[in-house]
Amino acid sequence: MLSYTKESFEIIQLTDIHLGQMPFNDEDLLTLEKIDQLLASTAADLLCITGDLMWTHGVKNPEKTYHALINILNKYDIPVVVTYGNHDSEESVTRTDLREIEKNINHLVEKKHAFIDSYNKESYAVEIYHHDQLSNVLYIFDSGDYPTNSLDGYD
Repeated sequence: MLSYTKESFEIIQLTDIHLGQMPFNDEDLLTLEKIDQLLASTAADLLCITGDLMWTHGVKNPEKTYHALINILNKYDIPVVVTYGNHDSEESVTRTDLREIEKNINHLVEKKHAFIDSYNKESYAVEIYHHDQLSNVLYIFDSGDYPTNSLDGYD
């Protein structure tokens, strides 16, 4: 159960990290270093990662990239929620694969009322309790990747 007792609830959101292929280039290494520094210096109650954790188009073994990020997340006692963006499952990894990999996050928040639609997009709720009373609900939506019809662009 995700709960807090202080007056406020602090959320950190990371989005569009766009990590690339391992071995990482200097930009990716700097991104990971900054994430590590941020998490080391915060007392946040929740970390929300909201898509485009990585590029997967043309990337060999993108699961290794995801695990490198997870290794940093697991250094800290901060609950984590994740949803995916259009670049997370472009080629050799599916959203099903990503959800399986995310199980390696030590402090993954329990997904309530999870639903995976026919396009393999997952939506769920995160319940937040204050002094053992439900105080807030966050709704996490996977916005998809690319349309399945003839339209160009993102889902």
